[in-house]
Formats: sequence, C-alpha cells, structure tokens
Amino acid sequence: MRHLVICEYGTALGVTGARVTVKQKGELIAEYPLSRLHTITIAKEGVSLSSNLIQEGSSRGIRIFILNGIGECVAAVSGIRSHGVGQTRRHQILFLEDGVCSAELAMRIMYGKLRNQRAVICYFAKSAARQQNGISVKLTETAEQLKAAADQIAAYAQCKEDCRASLLGIEGSGASLYWHLWPEVGLLPESFCGREGRGSPEPVNAALNYGYAILSSRIWNAILVAGLEPYLGFFHVERPGKPSLVLDLIEEYRAWCVDRIIIKNRTLLARAKTLTPLIKKRIIDEVQNCFATEYAYKGKRLSLDSILQRQVYRLVGHFAGNKNYKPYLFKW
Repeated sequence: MRHLVICEYGTALGVTGARVTVKQKGELIAEYPLSRLHTITIAKEGVSLSSNLIQEGSSRGIRIFILNGIGECVAAVSGIRSHGVGQTRRHQILFLEDGVCSAELAMRIMYGKLRNQRAVICYFAKSAARQQNGISVKLTETAEQLKAAADQIAAYAQCKEDCRASLLGIEGSGASLYWHLWPEVGLLPESFCGREGRGSPEPVNAALNYGYAILSSRIWNAILVAGLEPYLGFFHVERPGKPSLVLDLIEEYRAWCVDRIIIKNRTLLARAKTLTPLIKKRIIDEVQNCFATEYAYKGKRLSLDSILQRQVYRLVGHFAGNKNYKPYLFKW
C-alpha cells in the first residue's frame, strides 16, 4: 500500500505510533504503516485529519491531496523539507524558455498520448476478436487511424520548429476519432455523446473526470518528489492556479490508467444516474491496481508506480540536457 485513498463520508484519520489509523463513527476499521505510504488522497467531503497525522506525514515526505465534490484536486499538503534542489528548477525554466525545445517535447507527449489511446483500442479489439462480436474491424480501423496521426506528429518533430498549432490540430482530430468510437461500437452507453469536462452530470464523463483527478494526484506527487515545478509546463497554457506540468504529463497515462477502466465498467455506469460511492470506490481500486501492476520497462518488470517516477526523473534529465525523454508506451 503506497497510496491511501479515502472516499467515505465521516472517516477520521489519525496516527498511533508509526501507523495511520482510519476510523468510522469512532470505530477503528484499518491501520497502515507510515513507512509504506507515499500519498494520502481525500476523495470525499466530511473527512477529518488530525494535526498529528499532518505533522508526521510532512516529516516523512507523505503528501496529502484533497479533492472537492466533483473530483478536482484543490489542495496538497506537504512538508517544507524537500529532496528537490534549486538547480533542477533552473534547468526546467531555462529549457522552457526555448520555444523550439519545449514544442518538440510537447510533440513527444502527444505522440505518446495517441499511441496509448491506440493501445486501449487494440486491447478491446483483441477481446472483441476472441468473442467474435463483429466490432473488432471498426476498432482496428480506428486504431490504425490513430497510429497514422501519431506518425504525423513524429514527422513534425523532425522539423525542429515550433509546430504547436499543427500539433493541436492533429491531437484534436485524434481525440474526436477516439471518443466517438466507443458509443458507436457499444463499448460506452448511449448517454455518452462526447467528452465533457469538470462538473459534467453525465455518468461516464463524471467517472472519467473522477478517475483523472485520482491520476493527477499520482502525477503531482511524482513531480514534487523529483523537485520540478508543477506550474511550469511545456504544452498547456500557463495560468494562475493551473498546474501546467501536471496536465502535460497526465496525457501520457490517461487512456490506459483511466479510460480503459471506465470502459470496462460500462455496464455499471449504464445503470447509474450519478456517481455512487460504490462506483467511486471501484474506480479508485482499479486505478490503484493499475499502478500496482508490473509492466515491461527497459528490460525489467516494474510496477507502474515505479515507472511513472522513473519517467519523471528522466524528464529532469531531459531538462538538464543529459537524458532523452521518451513517453512510456503501453502494450495490450
């Protein structure tokens, strides 16, 4: 257990010895060793935290993320002691001042996003082919279209120019293909007519937004552990209160870590009118399981949690000019 997520109203968190205690109505329901925790995410209103837990967590480098009622991360609590060094952020700032370099890095992330969206489509195409349900052809066709879009972005990356406008156009076309595919082949309910952002009442969009919020706390933590500035990104526009680097890096993981999970739970969502505590817990558990799963990485088998952190460290090296960042591509 590296990441604890609390999603029950009325839960109280405290510390006894070297363990986090979780209580409901004064009754102890769980304990977790502080030594095994990296983050605590509060994904429900009405949860209480003791000051002892905040102090103990801060001294141990355990970050606490707090989500609001619609799943947006609104606060992060961390200690003033950090492993990050000033040089790391200086390299980040100097790199981002070069428009061509930052645009080329944005292209790599968008390439990874499209390839991982394709991986999710191929994942379901493989299952459809086994079941012989007739939708595998459409899934395979769309997967090839996304591959072509990713290859187009890779070609732009060779131009060594700031091609951000073209990148946005290709990424937008790919997103349209990707999101319109799922209800067309019956892998998402008819209520889903396309992506809607924060506050959407439609169950599938609400589930996606909730899953992305859980994922964003993982990305945010990896960035802070590496000593980078989460508000300085290379693709998303910088605005007050907008963690641009978090939004940049989450693109690489959205499809496999959240979209795939929501599509797998389409039957549950088709019957729902809103996100129930059961659905939220299902999303949290499956995102947790995804990050605990081992995947191939540079000749080894590592948990996705470890892969994410290594990828962010690699980004630190890319900013410094001594490593070459490549997006992590999932296999189906």
